[in-house]
Amino acid sequence: MEYIKLISQTLLDSSAMFLLCNYLSNKRIEKSNKNLSWIIFINLVYIFSRWSVLVTDNYIQPTVDFIGFDILPVNSLYGTFLLCIFLMIANSIYLNMENSQAFFATIASIIIWIFIRILAVVPFKLISVQNINIYEYGYRIVTLLLILIFVLKLPLYKFKEYLKNNSYITKLILLNSLIALLVLVWSFQFDVDILIKNLAIVVFVFFMLLVINIWSIVSQRNVINQQKRVEVMEQYIPVIDDLMSEVRARQHEFNNKLLAIYSILETAETLDDAKLKVGTYSKDVLMDDSIKELFICDNKVISGFIYSKIKLANLKNINIELNICASLKKIYTEEYEIVEILGILIDNAIEASKSGDTIFIKMNKIDDKLEVTVCNPHPQLSNTEFMELFEKGYSTKDNGSKHRGYGLYNVKLITEKCRGKIIFKNTSIDNVNYLNIGILIP
Repeated sequence: MEYIKLISQTLLDSSAMFLLCNYLSNKRIEKSNKNLSWIIFINLVYIFSRWSVLVTDNYIQPTVDFIGFDILPVNSLYGTFLLCIFLMIANSIYLNMENSQAFFATIASIIIWIFIRILAVVPFKLISVQNINIYEYGYRIVTLLLILIFVLKLPLYKFKEYLKNNSYITKLILLNSLIALLVLVWSFQFDVDILIKNLAIVVFVFFMLLVINIWSIVSQRNVINQQKRVEVMEQYIPVIDDLMSEVRARQHEFNNKLLAIYSILETAETLDDAKLKVGTYSKDVLMDDSIKELFICDNKVISGFIYSKIKLANLKNINIELNICASLKKIYTEEYEIVEILGILIDNAIEASKSGDTIFIKMNKIDDKLEVTVCNPHPQLSNTEFMELFEKGYSTKDNGSKHRGYGLYNVKLITEKCRGKIIFKNTSIDNVNYLNIGILIP
């Protein structure tokens, strides 16, 4: 009976820990031999951490310990160290994490585990559950349920992105949090009763960790955003110089044309002759409507970026018609994020178009939100097919490249982050079907 209790308790704990590690590895929960192997391997680690041998003069008796495992699946400093090592090994082998990712995913899993386990175990202690089985199985089941809700409902894609990219601040936050929490657990000797007596200290430590980590994350985000703003400005502000050079060249040409037209009017023998010659001289001097729209735009970076895309499309004999009916000054979304979204949408439209086609780009204000849409000729799509375009890894292009299928998925992530929404529909222009894809962002 003792061994059944041991296996069932460790199985609940290993299953809960698997959900956390699998979540931080950016994998879906699914049945597989590797996932089952992960659970079995860690379950054996938990079992052996409770196993001890009692040696006397007359006999050797194996014993199982059930005391001190309420917070962590181990109850000693040495056991905690081994737990971290075995979790890293399991994450690396069975969840296919790289060494650095496995290390920080393990740390993050233990931190989240401690928070959730204390949240689950404290109520059972406070209401003084008398039945030991209800107590020991109760908080373990609650832990499993809370972790299941955590991995299914919380949209922490940015945290997982930082974890995967090994952000310096993320590493620092994880290491500081782990050290603080483990010192707290060790100082209470892995005993929930001591923790309850010092609950005020625990709450204070949790609060300070939360404040420090939020401050660190916000600071990191501000630094990253500033770096991206500078990068975008350095890349596209010089393009404005090319646009101004084109305008100055057109202005010089325009002045010459005016002189020529004046001469024509002076020397023309008939009115029809004057009209013909004036028309010939003036048709090439008119500025493209899209270039005019760029001067209406009150954001130089976005103007420069769109101008570079217009030039790229012109090289492929694809026309871009631009319509800007909105100010880009008072918007919540970061400038570089709009550039990234526009880049993906315009590049996709250019790739899907052929020589002679026209792409329509429109920016409009709707209820204090910015609507950006890009239209290009394409056969009609159903709603299901539109939804598939925004799925991770989905691509209508050559699937030989591992980088395919992430463009519109990234648009979806940025839009969700900015609390916006995706726009997609079929539009008929001159009896030709166009795909109209865009975003509505604050």
